[in-house]
Amino acid sequence: MLKTTYLALLALFFSAVTIAHQDAAAPKRIPAAEQAYRDAFSNKDPTKQIESLEKLIVDYPDSSSAWAAKQSIIRILIEKFPDRQEEISKRTAEVLAKLPEEAKRDTLRSLANAMTTAGILLDKAEEMAKQALALMDERKSVESSKKSYADRKEKPPDDAYLVYEFRLTWAQALANLGRTLVKRSKDSEAESAFLGAYRYIPEEVAEDLSDLALKKGNRPAALEYLMVASSCQGLGRDHRNTLESLYREAHDGTLEGLETMLDERAKAYPSPLDLKPYVRSANRSKRVVLAELFTTTGCGPCISADVMFEAILTKYTREDVAVLVYHGLEPGPDPMFNQASESRERYYVAKQSIGYPSYVVDGKFDSGGGFSRAYAPRIYNHYGPQIEKGLEAAEQARIELNAVRNENVVRVHASVSGYDSAGTSKLHIALVEKNVHFAGTNGVRFHPMVVRWLAGPSFAGLDLSSSGASALDYEFDLSKIAAETGAFLDELERKGLNGRPVQFKGNKPVTNSDNMAVVAWVQDVDNKQVLQSRYVECTLVRTIREQEFAMPVKVGK
Repeated sequence: MLKTTYLALLALFFSAVTIAHQDAAAPKRIPAAEQAYRDAFSNKDPTKQIESLEKLIVDYPDSSSAWAAKQSIIRILIEKFPDRQEEISKRTAEVLAKLPEEAKRDTLRSLANAMTTAGILLDKAEEMAKQALALMDERKSVESSKKSYADRKEKPPDDAYLVYEFRLTWAQALANLGRTLVKRSKDSEAESAFLGAYRYIPEEVAEDLSDLALKKGNRPAALEYLMVASSCQGLGRDHRNTLESLYREAHDGTLEGLETMLDERAKAYPSPLDLKPYVRSANRSKRVVLAELFTTTGCGPCISADVMFEAILTKYTREDVAVLVYHGLEPGPDPMFNQASESRERYYVAKQSIGYPSYVVDGKFDSGGGFSRAYAPRIYNHYGPQIEKGLEAAEQARIELNAVRNENVVRVHASVSGYDSAGTSKLHIALVEKNVHFAGTNGVRFHPMVVRWLAGPSFAGLDLSSSGASALDYEFDLSKIAAETGAFLDELERKGLNGRPVQFKGNKPVTNSDNMAVVAWVQDVDNKQVLQSRYVECTLVRTIREQEFAMPVKVGK
């Protein structure tokens, strides 16, 4: 899991789901106070939750769970009992009076945001938001982060990155203050706050600045801010309608050219990850690392994961890292979802729903979660070292791979050797579309290495010979794949999902047969370890003679 710099009590407070995932991955005995904290939320009745948390505070007064419980009670009161404002104010003052500076800063921000969202105690929320900003010190934050890494016996990122993360946090605190000021009708102060945040997180405050520009009657500025927001993240329905209305005003009543302009801006929008091309180390092995991503165009936090994988594709060649991206269905319909993606999700997470985004490096699954676009470097700092380590690990199998396309059929030949013949490995083959253009609800418009199909019965791969060497052929019939995927998505629209309707936005993306590649990898069935992988692009052939020349052996089904 990704590490945070928050204190333990704040980790309990903000991330019960993350803790649950860690325990599932590495079972351990849970301290009694922490277990009581979790148990408090097993009852959905907020009154019962407060009662359980109050009991925890009495039973374990000196634990970090007790501090988390005190803050959780305040949040429950704000969200479920906003009329109890005197009690909220009293409890807030008691908690803040006893917190150390770092925890106080984060708690001030969190509770101020909760009050602003609920629309209560706005004067108090403004005061607390300003106090949180006053406590933010760049030098102290960097030193505190270094200490946290040292305490965990982990190597810290360089100072430049720690400064970057501090400035993102500072900008988000400034943006939150701006939203409080807007609710207090202090538009001039709010605009100054948003403009300060815009230097670091423009996509996160562009909609706020557009709203203020409209209030002042500056419609061109409002349009420009919405273009910025829409080119790199999703807009809500109201802001999308406003964008279209403003665009029509500026373009003779038509929307012609809007999507093209947004595409161009999306391509030009600077990535928060500026990675230098990979330079082979002296220890570089023959292994090709397999990096898999589970994402979806309806998931806001997936943006940071998508940005990170785009950067990986730029930093490394496909001779270093092969990339597979599986699209899912939650929380909103993604027309790149298919039966193969669904099967691969179950391969890694059999008994529960997979979380988006989730990451896999050479078979090591991690539901690491996501963030806003600006936090892509945080995710790379976690997974980048895993990739680098994999590039220096010895290959445990050898794969020779060829793929040719003749009209609507992709024929693959793989020669596999060097694997443990006594093991339980299989050869997996993925048909991927190298680039798909689709404007999802989260604003991501270009999608690389989209998995369209997987080889084998139930997409589970192909058996390898017990001799330790295998020659395997496989056919992907693009017309059949398109028909089966279309029928699958049509059925989802007809039946719905988990009791709610499913409606895919616009036309489902059509597979482009001229834009295909193949990834093959050997993976242990039991421990999921990937032994080796390979990537090839499809060679177009038009005659049997060309096909025989392109393939090392005659290809059959």
